[in-house]
Amino acid sequence: MQVYNVLLGCDQIYYDKWAVPLLLSIHHYNPWVQLHCHIVNPTKINKIDYVDITTEQREFSTEDAKISYLQSVRFLVASEKFNNHENVFTLDADSICTRKFNQQEIKDLFQKQHVLMHPKDNRWLAGLVVFNQNGFRQALYKELTTVPFDNWEWGRDQTVLNTFKKEFNFEPLDRLWMSIGKIKRVPSAFLTLKGDQKFTEKYLKGYEKYKS
Repeated sequence: MQVYNVLLGCDQIYYDKWAVPLLLSIHHYNPWVQLHCHIVNPTKINKIDYVDITTEQREFSTEDAKISYLQSVRFLVASEKFNNHENVFTLDADSICTRKFNQQEIKDLFQKQHVLMHPKDNRWLAGLVVFNQNGFRQALYKELTTVPFDNWEWGRDQTVLNTFKKEFNFEPLDRLWMSIGKIKRVPSAFLTLKGDQKFTEKYLKGYEKYKS
């Protein structure tokens, strides 16, 4: 059976608050999926038996550089840890898994270069990005690292991601894979919260439903 990997990247605060519930939810609905989490500057890791965890210690010259690095680190690890023959998709840590997805669904996910698209603006988001065997992960890594980490600015992950939309022929992710803010009538596989949604009862209510 083909192996499929889910990769998260975050710091200790995001790991405790968001990544752990996400990892637990994915395993609850889809225990056959391989889970990996990369933690930057960990202090005390709440280990989960079925999750492969890697860590790094890194100092940042500015808060902006730190945030930008945390936004992009999963893309770096996607290239450093996984070879071009391994199928992996990255997720925002502040997401939650809401249902089972079968082998055919995930097989179809990797047939094209699927990326989450903003539901209202014509731009691509980093919330769920597929890395199959087309060399995209290496190209993204190379472009991200053309600038020293300390010079990174907020939003670099999405800015660089969008530069590859034509070269790798991005395809919008089907809404059955990811919902932003609230679940639709037909549940997506994942729900993610953006910006102030993470602090708004209206949106947290839906998130907490699946978290529990």
